[in-house]
Amino acid sequence: MDHQHDAALPLRFALAGPVQAWYRDEPIRLGPPQRRAVLAALLLDAGRVITPDALVDGIWGADPPARPQAAVQVHISVLRRVLEPGRAARQESRVLRSVGRGYLLDVVGIEVDLFLFRHRVAAARAARAQGWDERAATLLRTALEHWDGVALTGLPGPTAELHRVALLEERLTAFEELVEIELERDSDAVPTVELMRLLQDHPHRERLYSLRMRVLQQQGRRGEALAVYTELRSRLVTDLGIEPGPELRRRQRQILAEEATPAAGLPVVPAADPAPNWPSYPGPAPWLVGRDEVVEQVAAALTPGASRPVLVHGVVGVGTTAVALAAVDRVAQRFPGGVRVLSERSGPPGPPPACALLVVDGVHDESVLAARLGVAPDRVVDALRGPVRRGTTVLIVGSNRLRRLTDLLRAEVRPLTEDESWALLAAGLGDERLEREPTVVRELVRRVGGLAAMLVRHAQHLGPRPDWLLTDYYQDLLEQEAADPDWLIDLALEPVVGHAFAPLDATARTVLCVAALLGEREFSRAEVVATGAVSSRQAIRCLEELVDRNVVDSPRPGRYRFHPLLREYGVALASRSGVRPWPVRAFPGGPNVMGCPTAECEGREAG
Repeated sequence: MDHQHDAALPLRFALAGPVQAWYRDEPIRLGPPQRRAVLAALLLDAGRVITPDALVDGIWGADPPARPQAAVQVHISVLRRVLEPGRAARQESRVLRSVGRGYLLDVVGIEVDLFLFRHRVAAARAARAQGWDERAATLLRTALEHWDGVALTGLPGPTAELHRVALLEERLTAFEELVEIELERDSDAVPTVELMRLLQDHPHRERLYSLRMRVLQQQGRRGEALAVYTELRSRLVTDLGIEPGPELRRRQRQILAEEATPAAGLPVVPAADPAPNWPSYPGPAPWLVGRDEVVEQVAAALTPGASRPVLVHGVVGVGTTAVALAAVDRVAQRFPGGVRVLSERSGPPGPPPACALLVVDGVHDESVLAARLGVAPDRVVDALRGPVRRGTTVLIVGSNRLRRLTDLLRAEVRPLTEDESWALLAAGLGDERLEREPTVVRELVRRVGGLAAMLVRHAQHLGPRPDWLLTDYYQDLLEQEAADPDWLIDLALEPVVGHAFAPLDATARTVLCVAALLGEREFSRAEVVATGAVSSRQAIRCLEELVDRNVVDSPRPGRYRFHPLLREYGVALASRSGVRPWPVRAFPGGPNVMGCPTAECEGREAG
């Protein structure tokens, strides 16, 4: 990739508790509370310019010092010195920059506990939406570990107080979601002690009491659960003059009626989100082997406000999404605005939050990219420039090279090697199982050709069946393929690679079929034309489209080659479409068997 990337600074900050900072893991002496408040304000608005007036109002409120602007400048000067101890006196600060009349704190490559918390909470919610409750619970536990008491402890001023209230709500909501997930899993890991402590600290928070009632209900302690309701009702009526809300009343009625099963989970109340209709980042894919170099390449390009979108592309099924998510996981905390994913399941995007990372997934051609962005196909370039102008970094993921979009940084994900493919299968099945039948494993790996999605499908199918012999499994696959000509398309390959072929028009499908019938070797454009199935102009257009879609590769001008599994798909598609091998005049340097549509073949043979 042709980009520049500064080495990350060895800085860490804590906001989810006392405001603290570390340089190379050594604590930084930040000084008085007002200076910590200046730092916290800049971190909480990282990526945005804050004026001295805004800092004065937020920290001192109605009681500013005699020379407020000078006080801010002193705090900024000291912060610059302690945060970058090796910086020369007149060298521009990389962390705390002056922009116009204000200041901007650049968090690229810097760790902030609050950003990590939000990133993991978002990943947990996305995992839960996918049904991965165990993963969601793990992410929430990890997120909550970042907290150390009350956020922004000891900071003065209205800004800190407002943020403390909002951050407490984020923390309580994440904890409540964790308890809810563990209850739905019927797990023994419900954090009961922490739940009881929070009930004491927040005696009017109804959702915590409802969760406590659910815990007691699942333990068969109905009387105690009803006593919790009675206690809270009395407190609410006495202290606030209100009755319990509908969720608590429903919980009480359910217990009184002795319903056998707990009610459905409580509605998740998400933390405030500047763009709630942008789906959150689901966290890194669990199946990832042998991708360190390309993951690092992509991660290095994902910097806040990057001026060029990044494209991760490769053969359909090769694992572009897994690579992209792994890269995002490394850098997500750089983006205070969060990570948002636009995919087939997401709605149209809203305005991007400042300093966010936008991931556009499943892009198989420009029309899909336009649909994801919610614009007309001829407005894609402008749509991509819009987020860049607003400081949003864009990552595009899919099987298309998008060659007409010239202003992209591109990273290609190549098929796994045989060793990497073996390691991916071992991640799901264990080395011992593979080593008992190495011959059939090597044959399965060879057949798959390094497509991670196919290897994962095999591992997921075999994992719950530890008694199955791999040899029997592979033999059964071969028998299914021999018995049913459509099996390879409909059941084996269509779920993984079919969407790469669906947009092809009739002519492109014909070129795909006749090219697939040319054999496993590298072939030329002239050989496709020699079949008589398409004209030279059609062959050029269609073969280049297949290259754009990563269906075929072009190692040198005018020469092409298939991924083995995609060629098998093309051969099967040829059989279904009525395209069959047809003998033509010998072509110099090529085979004497070509392919053409059946009707044309019969006409030529009759002639």
